[in-house]
Amino acid sequence: MERFSRITSVTVASIFLAALSCAAPLWAQSVPALRVTAPNGATSVMMGAIHIAVEGLLEPNDEILLDAKVLVLEKDPKDPWTGLTRPLALSSLSAVTEGKQMPPAPWARALAPSQIDEITKRVSCNMRTPLEGARILTAHFLAQESAVTIQEVSVRPCGGPQQLSREQYLSGVAEVRGIDLQPLETQAGTEPLRLSIPNQTYLQHIAAALGPRAAPAIKQVANALNAGDYDLVASALDSLTDDAPAKAQYHATMVIGRNMAWLPKLVSFLDAGQAVIVVGAQHLPGRNGLIQLLKERGYRFETTHLPAR
Repeated sequence: MERFSRITSVTVASIFLAALSCAAPLWAQSVPALRVTAPNGATSVMMGAIHIAVEGLLEPNDEILLDAKVLVLEKDPKDPWTGLTRPLALSSLSAVTEGKQMPPAPWARALAPSQIDEITKRVSCNMRTPLEGARILTAHFLAQESAVTIQEVSVRPCGGPQQLSREQYLSGVAEVRGIDLQPLETQAGTEPLRLSIPNQTYLQHIAAALGPRAAPAIKQVANALNAGDYDLVASALDSLTDDAPAKAQYHATMVIGRNMAWLPKLVSFLDAGQAVIVVGAQHLPGRNGLIQLLKERGYRFETTHLPAR
């Protein structure tokens, strides 16, 4: 909360600095967003995100919510994470019932010890638990029937203690200002989709997240988001793995399928106006992206630039 207690003073300072004609380049930075106009004339703001804290990613200052009636996110950040309660693999469950040491699930045997060590570190920093506790949690996640929990942890590299994702930052501002927060889905609602993805696909994601391609790709994503280039965000993330059929299946399930499920809610928020909508950047571009789907329904998009934090 201390981070957000400084928001007002930061805003006053940013307005003062913006008024200076000889401002330094850092002061002149802005964050691109999409202004969406509904067929009835109501306007809202839409932005893409990457769900994790990324060094070098510019964030809008709190003015983005100045006139907002509602902040719309994929999920409520307070929605309980389902990773702790996912079912164990049959072999692991049998060992538990027999009082034996819980073995990893069959899919987990593909992971190298060095990968498991790095995953344990990421469990420790992301779940804010000592390393010994992280080892216990990691062993539990490795024993689950699905590799999705390990995948969700693997894609979150450890950062500084003050780093927040775009959604975490904006939801904090919304809470301080008493702005309504509305999710497009719930963790429990998307759980069947996540569990439907083959473990082999998740293993590819895990290897990519822990491999040498990850850091350059994340840097490229940050640069693309700073430029408002959502096509480049999608291609940067797409470059992390090489299995085209697996990528197509994952995209159809976790991107296109959810886009279609979100549309009725998005339309209602956009028609009401004064909404700030933040979704994963991969959901925006392409033939079945939210931008095209909404354009086909009469919504107009134009790029706008917001003051940066």
